Amino acid sequence: PTTVSISLNTFEFDDLPLSEDETVLASVRMFVDLGFVNTFHMEIQSLFRWVMSVKKNYRPVIYHNWRHAFNVAQSMYTMITTGLMGQKLSQIEQLALLIGCFCHDLDHRGTNNAFQTKTNSP
Repeated sequence: PTTVSISLNTFEFDDLPLSEDETVLASVRMFVDLGFVNTFHMEIQSLFRWVMSVKKNYRPVIYHNWRHAFNVAQSMYTMITTGLMGQKLSQIEQLALLIGCFCHDLDHRGTNNAFQTKTNSP
C-alpha cells in the first residue's frame, strides 16, 4: 500500500482494515519512505525477512502483540514525517527509534508486574 492510500503518515491512521500481510508491507514502506533503505544500503529482501521475523516473534496475546508494535512504529513514523522530529534527529537516530518501536515488546507474555509478583515468577 502507498502511504497516502492508507493514511500511514497521519494520526488518524487505522490499521484494522489491513491484513497481516499488509501490515508487513506498510512496515517496509516506513523504512523506504524515511530513506533508510538507500541511506543504510538495506537489501529490500533482508528488510522483509527482518520484519517477518519480528512479527513472528510476537505472541498472540491480547495487547502486547504484533499489531501493537506496528501501531507504535506507525505513530513514531508519523511524528518523524509530520512533526519536527525528522528535522531534529539524524537518520541513524530515527532508524533506532523505529526499530525500537517494532521490537519493544518482542516475546511479551501478556502479563504485568503485579501478576509476576503474585505468582512469584522468576
